[in-house]
Amino acid sequence: MVNHRERSPFRRIASRCLLAAVLACALPATAQDAASDVRIDGIAAIVGDHIILLSEVHVHARPMILEAEAQGGTKTSPAQRRILLEAALNEMIDDRLIAEQAAEMQVVVTTEEVEAALQTMASEHGLEMSAFERALEAQGTTIMEYRANMRRELLKYKVINLRVRGRVKVGEAEARDYYNRLVRDARSGGYFVGAHILVRVPKDARNADIARLRKEAVALKSQLAEGADFAVLAQQHSEDAVTAPRGGALGKHLPGRLPRTLDAAFQDLETGEIAGPIRTNAGFHIVKMLEREDLGVQPFADVSQRILSQLMQEEMMRQQKIWFQELRAKTFIDILL
Repeated sequence: MVNHRERSPFRRIASRCLLAAVLACALPATAQDAASDVRIDGIAAIVGDHIILLSEVHVHARPMILEAEAQGGTKTSPAQRRILLEAALNEMIDDRLIAEQAAEMQVVVTTEEVEAALQTMASEHGLEMSAFERALEAQGTTIMEYRANMRRELLKYKVINLRVRGRVKVGEAEARDYYNRLVRDARSGGYFVGAHILVRVPKDARNADIARLRKEAVALKSQLAEGADFAVLAQQHSEDAVTAPRGGALGKHLPGRLPRTLDAAFQDLETGEIAGPIRTNAGFHIVKMLEREDLGVQPFADVSQRILSQLMQEEMMRQQKIWFQELRAKTFIDILL
């Protein structure tokens, strides 16, 4: 949706005066006798003190229209063209906002940078520059248009990198959370074999008793961290009469079959890992993953950088959208399309 800033009467008058001035400039000096023979270009939008002509929007939208027609195998309808024109205008408004920010920050794109980007693009398609130009022309785009578009994209990249990247806060904790969600989804159909040590909490236990029992569970986990055998501790200390004799083994389970908090703890564990204390209605549990069905889940260390890169890209896009909304909110924009 296009954002419009609330216009005061003065801004409306200024907008229309600018429109009149542009139309006047479009006429030749001797236009009084031949005004009816002159076809005047329309104005699609006013962004600050800059105008975007309707003809410019049509030029900008042409690649979009050609692509849509190539994909659909038929000419675009008037309604489809309208949507594409609006999309093109929105891009042009954003480009104008970027240009103003670039001027304020004294950010420029050199001819060398544009040519290097063009060479890279041609190389990625396995083409010499001359063949690349012919390929563009076959798609209805001249090399001059493509070069101008490349310059705009490079400028946008530079400005956004400077203005937005500092807002992106993604680290290992976010990557780990994302990984755990993926793992839970992947493991939702796979079995696991877990074990636990239960420190039972009576239903009528007072807060002081609960705190004391939790300390007991923490002490048991500390022993495990120091190298104690889980099965031996379970046999000696677990208050689950059924599982204690077999070293706390809970048997084979599918996700969702154990109490919710206990089940969630197991889903985040790899084979051999220990977690807890975990509170349930029965008491405090120290849990260990004994075996997990192999579902081809890659370790976090193997995929962490890919996940981090994806999350940073997604957050960059989100912050970029917010930043453009902020720019539009403080810029006079009059949509006339």
